[in-house]
Amino acid sequence: MAANWANKLDLRTELIPRGALIGALERELGRRLTHEHRHYLGNQPVHCGDILELCKDGQWLSGRYEWSGNPEEPPVFFSDDGGVQLDDACLLRWPAG
Repeated sequence: MAANWANKLDLRTELIPRGALIGALERELGRRLTHEHRHYLGNQPVHCGDILELCKDGQWLSGRYEWSGNPEEPPVFFSDDGGVQLDDACLLRWPAG
């Protein structure tokens, strides 16, 4: 796991190879089945369902990261306090251990 320092999410574009079957399915559905964008935290990729920590009011909350993969929509952090849309002001870190 990455070092446990506070950071912000970094949105990156990745080239995801598509085979003929995926291309055919995407044309039929009229939408992409794979996403070419991914958030990174501390230079490590963040996946839906990953547990992260969010600094809120000086306290670190543990919660789950969720995102649609659409760069027009913000990711969401779900904790016992509810959901928070993540933006550029949010400080996050990987949990220790």
